[in-house]
Amino acid sequence: MPAPRILIEMKKYRVLFLVLLLPMIARCEEPIVELFPPTVTSKYKGGCGTFGKASVEPRQGEAPINLTVTAWKSGIMWWFANHTQIPRGAVESWGNYAIRVEFRMLDNAQNVTVKASWRGVAEPAIFSEQTMASVDVEANAWTAITLPAPDISAWDADRINGLGLEFPEGHYEIRKIDIVPAP
Repeated sequence: MPAPRILIEMKKYRVLFLVLLLPMIARCEEPIVELFPPTVTSKYKGGCGTFGKASVEPRQGEAPINLTVTAWKSGIMWWFANHTQIPRGAVESWGNYAIRVEFRMLDNAQNVTVKASWRGVAEPAIFSEQTMASVDVEANAWTAITLPAPDISAWDADRINGLGLEFPEGHYEIRKIDIVPAP
């Protein structure tokens, strides 16, 4: 008979552990910086342009961004408003952060690998090493992907003026880009 009592006690502790863990899980969801869509309190408002063989349907800063990618090594570049540049120290002050992108693929279900890199202010412009993450996406279903922070520790640039997001071929809607605490 002692075995069932031990199992009940273990279940209580498991529940207690999960309850204590909830604030940490919730904290990971709160953005450090909201890039898109820009809110009234957004410090780094801006807009997007494309690189490679990609196009965006303009929507005057409204979500979602309609993105069409027709070749590899293509995507969007999120620029900061009025050519604002983020000091490298500000980015480093975010601590252990990640980049979260919420999007949906309008074509079909598939595995999507998204790559991210910072664009540094230098002559000529330099990019950080890319980070990447993959996620299985259902057609027309909103999906969030969290990419590790690109490493800027060995950079020659002391300012950042954009975030590049590379997507595989397809049609997408992007509804949110945030800097969040790393999982």
